[in-house]
Amino acid sequence: MVVAVLLFAAYQRQLLTTTKIETEVGQLALSQAKLSELSRTMPELMSEVSGWLRTLPTNQEEVAFFAAIVEAAAKEQSVTVSFSFNDFPDTVLFMGKNFFGLGTDINLEGSFLGITNFVSSLSKLPYFFKIDKMTILQRETRQGVRASLSGVLMMNQVK
Repeated sequence: MVVAVLLFAAYQRQLLTTTKIETEVGQLALSQAKLSELSRTMPELMSEVSGWLRTLPTNQEEVAFFAAIVEAAAKEQSVTVSFSFNDFPDTVLFMGKNFFGLGTDINLEGSFLGITNFVSSLSKLPYFFKIDKMTILQRETRQGVRASLSGVLMMNQVK
C-alpha cells in the first residue's frame, strides 16, 4: 500500500511537471510565431521609421535646410517670410506625450491667397511643424495681409 501511495505521488509530481513544460512549450511556440512575424515586417517598419527620422532635424544645419525649404515655398507664393528660432530645443507636449522640438516663429507678408497657399504647402513639406498659434492681420501701408505662425519644429535627439 505504501508503495502504491509513493508511486501515485511520484506520478502526480511527474504529471504536474509535464503540464508545466507543455504550457511553457506552448508559450515559446507563440513567442516564436510572433518573432517570425516581426522579422518579416521589421525591414518595412525600419524603412518607415528611417523616413520619419529624416523629417526630424537633429542639428543647426538641418534646421537651416528646413528654413531654406520654407523660404522657397514662400517665394513660390510671392510671400515675404522671416524666422525666429528659440536658442535651444526643448521638450514639447504633443498628444499627451513629450517630444523634442525647437520653438519657431514664422512671419509672413503677402496676399491672403498667397499666405493661404503657403500654409497649405507648409503642411506638405517633409517636416513636422506643429502650429500652436496663427494670427492674420491687415497690412497698414500696403494691400495684403501679415501673418504670424508660432509653433514648434519637431526634432530628433539622435540619428
